[in-house]
Amino acid sequence: MTDKVLQWRNLRNELDDLLKARNMKYAEAVKEYYRENPKDASEKKSSSKKFSVKSDYDEFSYDNCVEKKYWKKRPKNETASELLKDRPAPNRLEPAIAFLEKLKLFLAAKDCQKPEQWISEKFGQDFLNSFRKEVIEPIKQEKENQLFSGIKDKNGKDEFDF
Repeated sequence: MTDKVLQWRNLRNELDDLLKARNMKYAEAVKEYYRENPKDASEKKSSSKKFSVKSDYDEFSYDNCVEKKYWKKRPKNETASELLKDRPAPNRLEPAIAFLEKLKLFLAAKDCQKPEQWISEKFGQDFLNSFRKEVIEPIKQEKENQLFSGIKDKNGKDEFDF
């Protein structure tokens, strides 16, 4: 068995677990991915003759898309005959891995909290306020001073001195 097939299986299993945790199906996740990433969808439209060109991506057709062929349900038992069938077509293996990785990152990003919210929950609002006051504000001020102070040459003249 090739490394690519193992990589695809591991990705598929991770995605399957993510989807089960969200009570979501693969088709719904693909539709949501293309709804929120219209750039990927427009690239797909221009590169595929079969893909129907629609101006509104709510009408994305999962039944006609190639991503449908990237997914196979987990086998019930891991017998040799089941494992031989548990893979996409050889010509679809690389694109399947690339798409499943994108989809996994997309789903994982939907769960991410905002950094300030995470810090607030983890360390408390008081810590966040003091961190903002003692660390973030001085850095912002220093950056602002660098941007608005003139750059001086070796003679001590800035760009506005003639």
